[in-house]
Amino acid sequence: MRSVKPFFWVCVLLGSASQVWADDNEPELLGAYRSQAELPLSAERGKSLWEKRSGSKSCTSCHGSDITQPGEMEVLFFFTRSIPPMALSANTDRFHNAESADKKFDRNCMRVFQRLCTLQEKGDMLLYLVGGGVEKISGAR
Repeated sequence: MRSVKPFFWVCVLLGSASQVWADDNEPELLGAYRSQAELPLSAERGKSLWEKRSGSKSCTSCHGSDITQPGEMEVLFFFTRSIPPMALSANTDRFHNAESADKKFDRNCMRVFQRLCTLQEKGDMLLYLVGGGVEKISGAR
C-alpha cells in the first residue's frame, strides 16, 4: 500500500486528465480516485457502502442517512458534536483539501469497517457524496 501513496498524491496534485464528467466544483480527490479505480466509479455502490452496517456501526450512524443534513457524533457519554453535511451541494468546503479528506476516509473506514477502504470504495463513496445522492446523478457518468 505504501508504494501507491506517492503515485496517489501525484494524481491529486496534477488532477485527472481523464475525467469522465467535469464540474468546476468537483474535488481533485475524486479525479485521483477515478484514475486509480479498477472499475468505473459508481454512486450506487458508494451509497450501498455508505449504508452498510458493520456490527452496530455504519457511516449513517454519525453522518445520518440524509447527506444534505448535518450529522451528530457522540463524543463523550452524552456529549455530542455536530458534523457538517457530507453532500458537496450542502457544504461547498467539503473534500477540497485532498490530504485531509483521504485521512478522514482512512480513519472512518477503520472505525466502521475495522479496515481501510480501497481506493475503489473511497471513489465510489466520494462520487455518491459529491453528487448529493444517487437519485441526482444516476444518469451521469
